[in-house]
Amino acid sequence: MSQTLALPWQFISPANYWYFSRAAGIVAYVFIWSCVFTGILLKTKFVKKLGIAAEVNSAHNASARLGFYFVVFHITVLYFDSTVGSQVGQMLWPAMSHVENVGSVGLEIGKFALYAMVVLGVGFFTMRKHQAVVRLLHLLAYPAFFLALGHGILLGTDRNLAWLQMLYWFTGSAVVIAVWLRAMTYFAQPLEA
Repeated sequence: MSQTLALPWQFISPANYWYFSRAAGIVAYVFIWSCVFTGILLKTKFVKKLGIAAEVNSAHNASARLGFYFVVFHITVLYFDSTVGSQVGQMLWPAMSHVENVGSVGLEIGKFALYAMVVLGVGFFTMRKHQAVVRLLHLLAYPAFFLALGHGILLGTDRNLAWLQMLYWFTGSAVVIAVWLRAMTYFAQPLEA
């Protein structure tokens, strides 16, 4: 009589995969927002006057890493979810999903958010010594954030919950206001001769 070794994920019900993925997606979004928000605040007069640039930079770096880890967990859990039935190609390549509704747009938006985050991460770690390239790559953070926001709004199964709608409104508004503050800081600087 031969026994087969059961893998740990074989004991998890399909519904639990869905819960894990949803939770990981929301947590990833919050970390992505934190990364973008703190990154914008780093260059404002507010942070400079308070003398908390090192702390804000640490929060920025930590939330970038944690956001990416949770995005990877979000995608990995979906891969093992039998109710989704996705193949790797369907999950990662544009226009290969089997979702047929407004959710398909949300899914594609999520893929492009992932691409932007991967380019940002890889570019940052490979081009660290080239500050001009790193600054240029950081501009991808804005579309990556708003694509992630769109992904959650259009595809998230919990998108109709009041607390999540408030989270989306708060985080989206906070980024827009922080960009405005950053622009005011940038344009208030005297031009160098």
